[in-house]
Amino acid sequence: MADIAITSIKLVSGQLKDNLICGETIALGAPVYSDSADQDKLKNGDGTDSGKDDIVGIALIAGEAGHKGVVAIDGCRVKVDATLTVGEQYVLSASGTAGKIAPIGDLIAGNYPCTIFTAVSTSEATVKIHRTGVAKA
Repeated sequence: MADIAITSIKLVSGQLKDNLICGETIALGAPVYSDSADQDKLKNGDGTDSGKDDIVGIALIAGEAGHKGVVAIDGCRVKVDATLTVGEQYVLSASGTAGKIAPIGDLIAGNYPCTIFTAVSTSEATVKIHRTGVAKA
């Protein structure tokens, strides 16, 4: 499989976090982390880097560095335009492109697993972020 392409994402239920600032260009639907080394600004998560796998949510709007960031956090339900597999867990991608989401089966040795959401229908998912903090063997 491959990274899922999200071009539309909407909050169905739950609370969002909107008092955030982007530290770089963030795409709509990107899993993001808060960079403590850069005033807690939002940056694109990356499953190949242990410093970039502490995800705080999924970007509900695209943003440029210095602009406001809005994210769906743990416990939210979101609707995406991508086709999801019901019951599948989706994780922070380790494809080499930061800010992407992939099915859990795509992880390989050396990746830093971080669950982003679980599909509850072919177009909706429940955000449930779980970071392991260790590389997959």
